Amino acid sequence: IMPRASRTATANPPQHRRSQPLSAYNLFFRYERRRLILLSQAGESIEDQPPCTVTAGELFGFVERNPVQSSRERKKRVHQKTHGVVSFTGLVRTVSQRWKALDDDVKRTFHDVANQLRLDHYRTLEEERKRRKQRAKLTEASEESTA
Repeated sequence: IMPRASRTATANPPQHRRSQPLSAYNLFFRYERRRLILLSQAGESIEDQPPCTVTAGELFGFVERNPVQSSRERKKRVHQKTHGVVSFTGLVRTVSQRWKALDDDVKRTFHDVANQLRLDHYRTLEEERKRRKQRAKLTEASEESTA
């Protein structure tokens, strides 16, 4: 019988490991959640709101202001009460219904932005991999020269 892998191996990934890029639906969920919370805090009903319309530029701005962080970059925050607007299950139900009813042009915008973020993510991973490889070569060369 092989021993089970410890949970700390998956809970604490290496520092160079980055989180996965957001899918179009995940991007929409984050955007719509933020929009619904702001509308509710302004005193408006979230049920009566029209579907969102967003341009690629606005969506890129949203992503820049609300970056996705890896588990290593995320700091433990002080516990706070929820926004009290809607329960998570209610939010999921509302957002998924809005995603299904979303206009194809707006949905295409989310897909395009998610695809661009995915390409940027993999480009960054490749650059990091090359840097680590170069660093390893330099370290190996310096160890050989000192020996």
